Amino acid sequence: DAAVERRFSLREGLSISFEAEAFNLFNRTNFDLPERIADDSATFGRIFSAKAPRQIQLALRLLF
Repeated sequence: DAAVERRFSLREGLSISFEAEAFNLFNRTNFDLPERIADDSATFGRIFSAKAPRQIQLALRLLF
């Protein structure tokens, strides 16, 4: 995860903040937990899903 913020002063007591956040920035595969139900030995211990891919979030704030 990574975040960057930059503030710009407009006048005394008023500014704008621009933010960019990235989750899973390098887009690496994060596997979910393996199957834990032991009654079906064909799927026990196998991984069937992965967590979310890269996500980027932008924000613009008015601070007063």
